[in-house]
Amino acid sequence: MTALPPDAVADLYKLVAELEQRLESSFAAHDAEIERAAATSEENARLRTELAVARERQAASADILGTIANAAGDAATSLQRIAETTARLFDAASVSIRIADGDEWGLSIRFGAGPERIAATVPEEQRRAGGRNLPGTVFRENRQIHIPDLDNIDPEMADWPVMAARAAGIRTVAGTPLRREGKAIGALLVFRDHLAPFTDDELTLQQSFADQAVVAIENARLFNETRQALSRQTATADILRVISQSPTDVQPVFDAIVLSALRLLGCDRSFMLRCDGSSFWSVARAGTEGPLPIDTPLRAPIDPNANFPSRAIVQRKTLHLPDWSVIDLPEFERGVHETLGYNSALYLPLLRGEECVGLLGLARKQAGAFDENKIALAESFRDQAAIAIENARLFNETREALERQTATAEILKVIAGSPTDVQPVFDVIVERAVRLCGARMGRVYRYDGDLIHLVGGHGLSVPGREGAERPFPRPASDDTIVGRVMLACRPNILADLNEDDTVPPLSRQMISALGARSQVTMPMLLAGNPIGAITLSWAEPRGYNDQQIALRAVLLRCTQQPLGVQPQAEHVAKALGTTKVVFLKGTQVVPVQPARGRGWPTRPLASRNSRKRIHDVGGEQPNAWGL
Repeated sequence: MTALPPDAVADLYKLVAELEQRLESSFAAHDAEIERAAATSEENARLRTELAVARERQAASADILGTIANAAGDAATSLQRIAETTARLFDAASVSIRIADGDEWGLSIRFGAGPERIAATVPEEQRRAGGRNLPGTVFRENRQIHIPDLDNIDPEMADWPVMAARAAGIRTVAGTPLRREGKAIGALLVFRDHLAPFTDDELTLQQSFADQAVVAIENARLFNETRQALSRQTATADILRVISQSPTDVQPVFDAIVLSALRLLGCDRSFMLRCDGSSFWSVARAGTEGPLPIDTPLRAPIDPNANFPSRAIVQRKTLHLPDWSVIDLPEFERGVHETLGYNSALYLPLLRGEECVGLLGLARKQAGAFDENKIALAESFRDQAAIAIENARLFNETREALERQTATAEILKVIAGSPTDVQPVFDVIVERAVRLCGARMGRVYRYDGDLIHLVGGHGLSVPGREGAERPFPRPASDDTIVGRVMLACRPNILADLNEDDTVPPLSRQMISALGARSQVTMPMLLAGNPIGAITLSWAEPRGYNDQQIALRAVLLRCTQQPLGVQPQAEHVAKALGTTKVVFLKGTQVVPVQPARGRGWPTRPLASRNSRKRIHDVGGEQPNAWGL
C-alpha cells in the first residue's frame, strides 16, 4: 500500500478532529436542550402545584367568606368552618381558635382531639389567657409564634405546658394572633402530629385565616348589635304604646316591661315591685314559661337585713350581684337560691325625686355579671316604668281634680236650690262620695253638740239601713266609732274589722250588719268644733286609698256649709273653700229646718254658745288631715 503523503495525513487528522469537535458540540447542545426541557418541566410542575395550592386556598377563602355571609350573627359557626379549613389546608391534626375575655378565655373553637387532650391534662390556671402558655403569649404579645419541633424548644418556653401537647402527639405548632384594629383579641393555633415546620408562606396564610376569623367575629357582633338595637327600639315602642293606651292604669305597662326585660336581657325571672315607706309588694312578674300570675299581692316589710330588694329600695341605687355563691345571702334569698336555683341578680329602684316608688328586678340561674349594654337596657325599662307611674299619677290627679270640682259644683247647686232644706244636700253628698271614692256604701251624721243623728245614706241594704238607724240619735261617746271621732275631732280609719280589736261592740254589730270590712270616718269641723261626720265603707279590707281620703275632704267642705255658721262672711268662706253664705242673727244660728218625711231624722242645730266644748277631751289637737 502506498503511503499517504504527510500533508494528506495531517489534513485527515485535522478533519477528524473537527468532526469530533462538532460531534461533541452537538452532544453538548443536545444535553443543554434536555436540561432546559427538564428545567422547564420542573418549573411547570412547580407552577402547577402552586396554582393548585392557590386555587385550593382561594376556594377555602371563598368557602369561609361564604360561611361568614350565611351565618350572620353566629360567629361560632364561621369560626368552626375556619378551623376545619385550616386543618385541611395545612395537613394539621387539630386546630384551636380562642377569644380572650380579659385574663380568661371566652369563646373557644376546637377541631381535632389535640386541644381536648391538652385541656384534660393541663390545670386551668396554666391555660388562662394571662398564663404562661402558647395561646396566652400570642395574645398578650400580639405576635406569631412558631415552634418547629416540640422536642427541641426554646429555653424561654421551658415552663410552658408544651409537654402536654407533645404527650398528645403534637410535634409542630404555630400560634397566630387575631387582631382587631391592630389589637390582639385572641389566637389561632395549628397543630401537626408530625415533624413538619411551617413555611413562611404557610405562616402568612395562617395570619390571613386569623384575619378572616376576626371578620367573622366582627360581622356577628355588628349584626347582633343591630338586631339588639332594633329589638330594644321595638320593645321601647311597644311599651310607650301601652303607656299611651292606658294613661290611668300602669298594670299593662308593668306586664309589658317584665316580658320585654326577660326576653332581651336573657333572664330566668323578671319582676316589678311597688313600695311605700314601710313595705313592698309584687305587681308583675314573668319567667321563662311566660307571664306569672299574682293572685293576692303580699306586702313584705322593707328590711335591708332580710332581703336584697329592701337594700336597693333603701339605698335608692342599682344593686348588681353577679355571683350569689361568693356573698352572704339574706334568709329570703337563701330560700330563693335553694328553691329556684338563682345565682345572680340585678335590682333597679324606680325613683320619683328622692322617693323610691318601686323596683325592677332581674334574676338568672347562671352566675355572671350583666354587661354594660344589658344594664343600660334594664335602666331604660326602669325609667319607662317610672314614667308610666308618674303619667298615671298626674293623669289621675287631673281627673280627680276635675271630679272634685264637678262634685263641688253639683253640691253647691243643690245647696243653692235648697236654702231651707239640708236633706237634699246630705243625699247628694253621700251619693257623690260613694261614687267618687269607689266605696260600697256611705253614711252622713250630724252632731248638734248633744246628740249624733244619722241623716243620710247611700248603698245601704234594707236590713243594713235598719241596723244603722237603730242606735241613733245618741250622745257622742266611746261606744261608737262616730262618737270617738266627734270627741277627738280626728278621722278614724278601720283597715279590717276582723283584725281590729279596738272597735266598739255597737259599731262592730252595725258594720257587720252592713256587710263591710273596712271604713273611713272623717269629722266635719267648723272653727275647730265637730258638726258632723261622713263614713264610707268597703266590703273588702283596706278598700280605701290616700286619694279617696283626700277627695272626701272636698266633699266635707261642702257638707259643713249647710250645717255651719259664717261669722265675718269672707273669712269663714275662705276657710271652708266655699262661697255659700249661711245667715247669722247676732251670735245665734238661724236653725236650718229640713223638710219632714225624708226618711232620716233631723233636729235643729243648737246655738254655738250652748255647744259642748269637745276639745276639753284630751286637750287641743291640731287637725293633721287639714279638714
